[in-house]
Amino acid sequence: MEPSGRYEELRGSATDLDSWRNLIKGSEPPFQRIETVQDGGEFNGKLSRQILDGISAHLVEIKATRHIQRRTEEHTRDSHIPLYIIMFQLQGNSIFTQAGSRAELKPGDFAVSTSTVPYEWEFTGDFSVFMLRFPQASIDAPSQSLLPLTGRVITPKSIFGKQLSAFVEGIAREPDLLRGTVGRRIAQNLVDLFTTSFISELEGAGGLSLDIKMPLFQKITEFISENLGNPELDVPMIAHANFVSIRQLQSIFHDHGTTVTSWIRERRLSHCRRDLGNSVLNAESIAEISRRWGIADQAYFSRIFRQAFGESPKQWRLRSTRVLERS
Repeated sequence: MEPSGRYEELRGSATDLDSWRNLIKGSEPPFQRIETVQDGGEFNGKLSRQILDGISAHLVEIKATRHIQRRTEEHTRDSHIPLYIIMFQLQGNSIFTQAGSRAELKPGDFAVSTSTVPYEWEFTGDFSVFMLRFPQASIDAPSQSLLPLTGRVITPKSIFGKQLSAFVEGIAREPDLLRGTVGRRIAQNLVDLFTTSFISELEGAGGLSLDIKMPLFQKITEFISENLGNPELDVPMIAHANFVSIRQLQSIFHDHGTTVTSWIRERRLSHCRRDLGNSVLNAESIAEISRRWGIADQAYFSRIFRQAFGESPKQWRLRSTRVLERS
């Protein structure tokens, strides 16, 4: 997991597998295991990585006869925060396998994956890919709603995929766009666009109706998203507005591995943190921003912000601004 609040840029190349592993691993526990079968052929790898406040964008170019990336059970245990991984094929072909699903990716295709389940991604011949990793809590779509898409190909032929593929390819080819204040906005826009494309695919395929409880959970989380700024938003209000009992509401969220209050708190903090790091909003006080997202008690806000991110809202705002100014 790329820690929140971290800004990092890495560009490099390698001509052997050991050097490549050292280049890509960074300071965090290994995200996956890299294997290559060269058959006496050459190996050349190029990496451009931008980490922008929890969103990690990778452009990888490899020349090798066969290249395999495996994320194992051990890797999943080392990751404490669930991530989504977007895999976009720029050149070459690959086969991605996760949870029994098999996706054959060609140039312009992309797929979604979760960091919580082991996977294998195999390439034959030279290739280049663009990847995004970001916390699952950073979007309002419940993780279970995207499960039907895991390991499935979304092609440029789909309604949303055609426009998105062209946009992503343009961004991937210009890594300088993912720098500084503008870079963070572009990265977040990419996350939002991918999320929209996934929901569009699910609705088109009827995927949101696979689980009886899923449409209700989706409806409730959408209601929460629309009312995050209301300080009166709480369990009784949500239950009443969605015609369910408090017990039923709590049970629905429990089935999805969380609680109503945790869901609300995480998303309020995420929105506050994004706004505090936005230099365009520097004229707004910390209190104004937290109130906009439904948190009026400043002592409480400061406490839960520090618990979630390891620093105060003021410290984050100052550090974020300084880093972006240097970018």
